[in-house]
Amino acid sequence: MDQVFTRTSQTLILKNMAYILYNIEIEDLYVPNLYRKFESQYRTADPKHLLSRHCYGALRAYYRSNLGSEYGIHFWEAEMEKRIRGVHVSEIILLMQAFEYNRQLSREHFIDKLDRLYKRQILDLWENEVEYHQGNLEDLVKEFVNLKYYDEEIWT
Repeated sequence: MDQVFTRTSQTLILKNMAYILYNIEIEDLYVPNLYRKFESQYRTADPKHLLSRHCYGALRAYYRSNLGSEYGIHFWEAEMEKRIRGVHVSEIILLMQAFEYNRQLSREHFIDKLDRLYKRQILDLWENEVEYHQGNLEDLVKEFVNLKYYDEEIWT
């Protein structure tokens, strides 16, 4: 893996890094060096074509795998914030589920993200993605209970 990365590091763009991170997490592969090498390139990597979906995939990988540093998490959270309007409720639910595995950040960290970013998006998409989608509603409630997140506006 290190040799492949060295040969391609000049051409990798952020969306491809996110795609790789997401897929190694889905396959449950343990590749801590890859996270470090990617993190060393985030500042100079090309964000061309980066979408909220890519940011979701990278964040899910960071949260669930416990690999990489807080810098990497904060980097992808900042990129997600720039693209928050493209985030779906189902992705927020999956991020909450992945965060349950996280041992680097406190529960309050994700609660802050809910308050500052995801709450507004959930409420904006409520009618289209939650109200008549019982699976999303059930999963959302479960994850709010797991996080001990009791926001009056959402619960109402």
